[in-house]
Amino acid sequence: MRSLLPGSVRARPAFALIGALLLAIGCGGGSSSNSGSLYTVMSYVANANFPTCIRFAPDGRMFYTEKNTGEIRIVQNGQLLDQPFATLQVGNDTEQGLLGMAFDPDYPANHYIYFFYSVASPAVQRIGRFTDSNNVGTNFTIIVDNLPEGQIHNSGRLAFGSDGKLYATVGENGDPANSQDLTNYAGKVLRFNPDGSIPADNPFSGSAIFTYGHRNCFGLAMY
Repeated sequence: MRSLLPGSVRARPAFALIGALLLAIGCGGGSSSNSGSLYTVMSYVANANFPTCIRFAPDGRMFYTEKNTGEIRIVQNGQLLDQPFATLQVGNDTEQGLLGMAFDPDYPANHYIYFFYSVASPAVQRIGRFTDSNNVGTNFTIIVDNLPEGQIHNSGRLAFGSDGKLYATVGENGDPANSQDLTNYAGKVLRFNPDGSIPADNPFSGSAIFTYGHRNCFGLAMY
């Protein structure tokens, strides 16, 4: 099985504070002198409301999530669609909200898209799944419920590994002791089957914990 890079345990900003999605396009000559810029930054989608995650569908559509509104938006053929793909009711206190997204490895057949989000009441975090039906999210299903939530350090990254398992990051909710507590999912990278059940070959029997000791992994890379 390939390795998982759960992210650095060092301090890092929880979010990139951006008011629009930006696309950097290379241009100009090969010089790196101060006489000219190598890149021009152009606005690609204006007025995005605190975007937290961008993913591309196999057909090239760009999906992005908005932290505070709970909206999932689609850009198709360079145009932002008028209607959101779906809207989740989220808690948005400080670092809570709609935080992460991942396409199912078998998306071309099942059209499943997964989302990580915070809930105001009860104060928990969840992983939910929509079916993509012609740019509309349908058949919403909660895959994982009752993940720990705090005002800060909630993480929320989702990714599928080459093993077909769903990985999710949960921050330590502002309490460093949580990271070392194997009875608590805060401060961990979690590993699930796509239906939300716990794989039999996880490191800790009966637990979704894959790695622990993390502060706030607002980044997740698989290789």
